[in-house]
Amino acid sequence: MHRGTPAHDRAVDAVGWQTRSGSKSGFTLVELLVVLVIIGMLASMVGFAMFRSMQAAREAKTQALISKLHNVIVRHWDTFETGQIPFTASESDPTDDDRLNAVREWMRYEMPDKAADLGVPQLLYNDDPQTKLIDRPLTNTVINDMGGISGNAPTDAQCLYRLATLLADDDLDRINLFSENETKDVNGDGTPDIFIDGWGQPIRFIRWPAGLVTDIQDCNSTTSPDPFDPTGIGSGYALFPLIYSHGPDKQGLMPNPTGTSDPFANTYTATSDDNDNIHNHRLNARLQ
Repeated sequence: MHRGTPAHDRAVDAVGWQTRSGSKSGFTLVELLVVLVIIGMLASMVGFAMFRSMQAAREAKTQALISKLHNVIVRHWDTFETGQIPFTASESDPTDDDRLNAVREWMRYEMPDKAADLGVPQLLYNDDPQTKLIDRPLTNTVINDMGGISGNAPTDAQCLYRLATLLADDDLDRINLFSENETKDVNGDGTPDIFIDGWGQPIRFIRWPAGLVTDIQDCNSTTSPDPFDPTGIGSGYALFPLIYSHGPDKQGLMPNPTGTSDPFANTYTATSDDNDNIHNHRLNARLQ
């Protein structure tokens, strides 16, 4: 069979076809491992992006709720600076110290954040007790009339819920302000008891967060004197109610359960656990 003849070309084609058809094709082990590594990296990147997105959504939800609560609570807080203290009988010649103690006692009962604040009205002064009792504030009365406080959630969180919903102007305002996914029923009676953050944890409340240096509270009596003590007899500084979430790690500042009419008796110090806490003292810095 001579090269170049039709018979020779047909024989070469047949051999080539058999060789190609008999060879095995596919991925080597190394190639498969490389592909798996790439797929794993892509999956990790997508998963991390989704996690970050979910965390950002939870944080935004928490910030929005705390902002609403801040507006309601601070609006009431400001009334103590100019409001008339509801004595059953007035002091004939009250001293500056008398006035300061009276407004602090009034604030304690009007804005409770612990079980001790929900008791009967206490004496404002030691002398002549018959004329120096403070009337039970509306807030305190309503909280007790609503069944008091359940043991299934932090007292401060339940006080905040009762206080904020009571201070809302009317039923329509409450509906517009707070949605169902921002509240939780903890005692199983079918009605909400607390506000919850984006991670399903209670929104916490401290009426007098003394010692806690924040964006709006510098704990300095010289630069920020106590607005409720214009004569400076108490040597205190300006305090602002703290409304906060423990954030994604669910750890952070814990309210002191001890009841007292002295705003500076219980002091707080921030720790590393508080770094991711979301609160109304820091909202402007985080939301803008």
